Amino acid sequence: MNRFGAVGAIALMAVLCSAQLKAQTTFDKVLVDNFYIYGGSPVSLAPKTQATMGLQLRAFHADCITNSFSDPSDSSSYITTNFGVNLIRWGTGTQSLATGASDPDYSILIVTAADATGLTQHGFSSTGTCDTDYSSVYTLGGKGSVTLLGGGNGGDATSTNNGTNSGGCEAWSGDGTGGYNGGLAYVDCQLPGFAYATGGNADTGTGGGAEAYGYNGTGAVGGNATGSGGTGGDAYAYSTNGSWGLGNAAAGGGNATGSNSTGGNAVAESPVGPAIATGGDGVLTGGSATADGYGGAQAYGGDTTGTNGTGGEASASSDNSDAISYGGDSIGSGSTGGDAFAAAPSGEARAYGGDGVSNGGDAHSGVPALGNAFDAYAYGGYASSTTGQGGYAEAIGTGGDAVAYGGTASTSGNSQGGDADATADGDAWATGGTAGTGGIATAAGDTYAWANGGASYYTNRSGGNGLATNTGSGNAYAEGGASINGVSGFTAGGIGWAKALGGGDAEGRGGIGNLYGGLGKAEATNDADAYGGAGGSLGGPADADSTNGTATATGGAGIGGGDGGYADAYSTNGDAVATGGAGATGGNALAATDHNNGADATAIGGVGTTKGGNAAADARRNAIAYGGNAALGSNGDGGDADAYTEIGDTTSMGWFARAFCGDGDGVGLGGTTANSHGGAGVAVYAPYPIGQSGTTGAKSEAK
Repeated sequence: MNRFGAVGAIALMAVLCSAQLKAQTTFDKVLVDNFYIYGGSPVSLAPKTQATMGLQLRAFHADCITNSFSDPSDSSSYITTNFGVNLIRWGTGTQSLATGASDPDYSILIVTAADATGLTQHGFSSTGTCDTDYSSVYTLGGKGSVTLLGGGNGGDATSTNNGTNSGGCEAWSGDGTGGYNGGLAYVDCQLPGFAYATGGNADTGTGGGAEAYGYNGTGAVGGNATGSGGTGGDAYAYSTNGSWGLGNAAAGGGNATGSNSTGGNAVAESPVGPAIATGGDGVLTGGSATADGYGGAQAYGGDTTGTNGTGGEASASSDNSDAISYGGDSIGSGSTGGDAFAAAPSGEARAYGGDGVSNGGDAHSGVPALGNAFDAYAYGGYASSTTGQGGYAEAIGTGGDAVAYGGTASTSGNSQGGDADATADGDAWATGGTAGTGGIATAAGDTYAWANGGASYYTNRSGGNGLATNTGSGNAYAEGGASINGVSGFTAGGIGWAKALGGGDAEGRGGIGNLYGGLGKAEATNDADAYGGAGGSLGGPADADSTNGTATATGGAGIGGGDGGYADAYSTNGDAVATGGAGATGGNALAATDHNNGADATAIGGVGTTKGGNAAADARRNAIAYGGNAALGSNGDGGDADAYTEIGDTTSMGWFARAFCGDGDGVGLGGTTANSHGGAGVAVYAPYPIGQSGTTGAKSEAK
């Protein structure tokens, strides 16, 4: 028999009921003290006193343990009255909100776990499962031991929301200690909810991985690592739906800050919305980033700070929108920037190689290995070392345009600029990187092609070549890079070679050379214009070849006492004009047209301070050759001239061959040979006056 008796039993029951109500009221107060509680569809929580939900869950767990709340504990109707939330349940280990257990919709589940204590080494794990509608679930893993066996793993955290109209779903795993790993965070949230997972941190171990699956938005962040040799946690995020700013998939690898550490990798995917991935920063190696979003993609490789570090690789692809990627930057001695890849078959793809000290990262946009790009842009990374290598740039525009810029490098030493290749169904633009040795530029476009080789600044380095090819009916332009400090050997401005063989025009310009000018070469179905680059010792040659238009070639000038460059122009069905470059000795000029189908040819020798250049014109119809004059005030000699016409007949058609030698200046002599001649049965004007002497004014006899 109860020794308290009937009255005592009633009194005891009253005391127990009072205690239960007090405890429940205290639980509600702890909830309100720790969280902002939001009603609506769905209901949810937000941290109230801490910076993150993970820290807030940890503080809440401590309050629950301090108050000795029953495990699990449910909120009272106080929550319903004030916030429109039917139930808030807290517990540790494994907990659930189940429709079969008559748990109401519009509920919140909180599951926490204890840190390792006493004889336990690893942090405890938590699992929360929610099947009710318009509800949310939050889980927290415990920390590893700080005393036993030198440390322990962090506890895992798993949140699953299966509600037909699910709400939020978050998991925050525990930190690892003493070289052990952070806990794993896993979240799976059905439509239309939001999923967020954060892996636990570590010191010399590996940060916890984070994996999140959501419908209207997904976030996953790997745990950080702070110790020597540590590795940031990997992150994976998948979002079924979403749009920029609302509901995209975002993944961030964990950062690593200790010596020789590695950032975590990140992968973000969305079959409908956009995706963003950011590799974790490291000291030795940056984490890679891969983003694949139907509605757009952005990828950022992790940066590095240590000696010989390598920036993280970045890869972004989008089937229905734009994609952009940035390889990770590296700032330590001997470091390399991360490579970048981008693909966007229906949009614009941009890839930026990361900057480095020894090597800039390469950039690939629209390459088949990853996927096509309608418009493709690639920018090789910068190398800051005096012996660095700028990143390579490759852009392929399938249906649209392509732009490629080779990475630049320090111009103060024997560095190498990055090469650039651009290929497009539309316009193609390529620029080699400027450096000690300039990079090569190659462009191939159906509507327009433009290529510019990179300038070279180191001693005795030729400029980068530029090659532009129009594969359709449009125009092409190419220019060689300058050679700034060539002083010996064959050091020249870069070659500028343009080809437009489908019906367009072509213009090729050789680069300027401190020693030799670069070759300018143009080949075209229509007009072809070629210009040799200026050179300190010798101007660059020019070579123009046209099928149906005019071929124009102009040799490069010899600057500072150098000789003028040679010019060669040829047209199959049109005219040809060649002009030698001015210089100490003027450049020679040759202009020719096809004897069966060509038209007129005009050749002009370059002006010279010592001697004018020679000129030769060879044409089907009119041929005119002008030997180069001596520059005024130079006392130089004039150049010789030779003209030939295949079908000229001055008595009937009016087509002719005429040769004029160049005039001398001062005590210089005029040119001594002027030939005007033609094919069989062709009458030509003869004699022609040839060079005029600067002193006597007398003209030589015709030859």
